Order: sequence, then C-alpha cells, then structure tokens
Amino acid sequence: MKRYAVVCALALLFLSFTQTESEKIGNGRIVFESDMDGNFELYSIQNNGSDLQRLTTDMGIDAHPCFSPDGKFIAFTSQRNGKFDIYSISAEGGEPIQITKHNGTNKVPCFSPDGKKIVYESNMDGNYELYSISLDGTNRKQLTHTEAPIQNFGPKYAGDGTRIAFASNRDGEKDTTNDIYILNTADGSCLKLTENMDNTEGISWSPNGKEIVFNSVVNGVGQLFVVDVKSKKVKQLTQSEGNPNPFAPGGVFPVIRGEATPHWTPDGKKILFASDRDNHYDLYQMNPDGTEVTRLTSLDYFSLSPCCQPLTQN
Repeated sequence: MKRYAVVCALALLFLSFTQTESEKIGNGRIVFESDMDGNFELYSIQNNGSDLQRLTTDMGIDAHPCFSPDGKFIAFTSQRNGKFDIYSISAEGGEPIQITKHNGTNKVPCFSPDGKKIVYESNMDGNYELYSISLDGTNRKQLTHTEAPIQNFGPKYAGDGTRIAFASNRDGEKDTTNDIYILNTADGSCLKLTENMDNTEGISWSPNGKEIVFNSVVNGVGQLFVVDVKSKKVKQLTQSEGNPNPFAPGGVFPVIRGEATPHWTPDGKKILFASDRDNHYDLYQMNPDGTEVTRLTSLDYFSLSPCCQPLTQN
C-alpha cells in the first residue's frame, strides 16, 4: 500500500508539472483588428476562434496589436487623438494609456522580451526609422539612421532581445521593394536576410529564434514565406490567388491582396495569418510548413494582424 501511495503521489506530481509547463508555453487568446462595427477596433477570441470580445471603442483607428511577454497588456497603434501614436491597454480591455507623444506617424509596436520597452516605426524625421521607448514614454532612442527614400518598417524583437527583424528598401534597386533585415541591438549593425522580396505587411520570429515568417508580394498577391536566419534559405508556404479586389482602406494600412500579417504562436506549433482567400480578410492558422490550413473567423469583415497571448505562470 505504501508503494502504491508513493506511485500515485509521483503520478500527481508529474501531472502537476506537465500542466504547469504546458501553461507556460501554451497559447492564450488571439487579439486582432477588425472593422466589423464600422471602424477598426481591437477584438479578441479564444485560440479556436470562439468567444469574440471587443476590447476598444473609439472613432479613430486601432490596429497592430502586440501582447506583452507576460500576456497582461497589449500595445497597439491608435488614431484616437487625431494622429497615429502607440498606446497600451489591459488584455481584458479598459482605458488605453498613450506612450508616444512626438511628431509624425508612430505605429506597429512590439514589446521587448523583458517587457520594459517597445520598438516601433516612426516618420517623425521624414522617412520611417525604427525607435525604442520605455512604457512610460521616456528614453526614446533612434535605432536606424537612414535618409529618404529609404524606409524601415515592422520591427519585431527576437526572444533573446539581442536582435530585431524589420523590412527595408535600403539595398534595393526599387524604392518599393522591402527585404528582411536583422538589427543587432548591441552595435546597431544590420544583416540582410532576403533578396528580391517585397515585404508589405507582417514579420514574426519563431519562438526558438531560428526562423522568421513574413509576407511578400508575388505578382501582385501576398504570400507567406519562412527564412532560416542562419542559412538565409527561403521557403514559400502559401500559393494564394488573392481576392480580385485589393484591400485599400488607407490610413495605416497598405494596399494588399492575398496572405498577410503572419504571427508565430508562442508554442511554435502554428502560424496565424490573415487571408482574403474567402472574400473578406479573415483569420487562419496553419502548421509552420504551410500544411493544415484552418479558418478561425468567418466575420464577413476585414480582420487582420492576429497576435497570440503568451500564457505564463501566475
């Protein structure tokens, strides 16, 4: 009996451990932007597409949501005060807090892995450059230093905090062609990862930091690709035909067709993305190799920029 009791106790301990570990690496809710109520606001759903909840209510556009590493807050772009700035809000909704208050258009935020600052793009000095800023709006730092017509877009931190992936036309022959680069946060050096790509909407690191999924335009249609950071080998994941009518609402949104805004889930098992393959932009998920595509939303409106909430121990 004593031996049986010991075995049961060990089994319970093992179950408790595995559940805790699963919670630490699992996926929570998915936040995204949608115009289902007439204006682009932030919404969230369970990771199976259920339990739709509205998080923001404002006449200005709310877009580009990004969860904090602890999953408790969301940084996003908002036009609520007449110009585009970076705000943060509780993951359950509530009153947003404004972070950036300087000139220009400030958008596409991403939390640092330690949760202490945000990296974003801004054209406050004419062309789009990358900046970082503390959550209280102090310690703004310019990370890239280029001149027009060069532009730098969509910064995303790697999990180790030492690298930032972004898109830029700095070495392209065409002003509109944006390849993927990696910025070293220690010395400001940049590594070019792709050649002849055209990233317009979305970059996301794999949780292990070995790959980056991104959108690139091929013959006028957005497709999803993965690039291996070490080898620079690029693999195309989708073969979308795209909606004949491109998505062109203006504001902070580019003209896009096909697949867009990819996001790797925290457990590394899925890639979330937006697609117009079934008319309006809805949210989908697939395996990292492009197989088993599943539709998550059927809202008949434009839904973009999914970001999955990390689950951590309380």
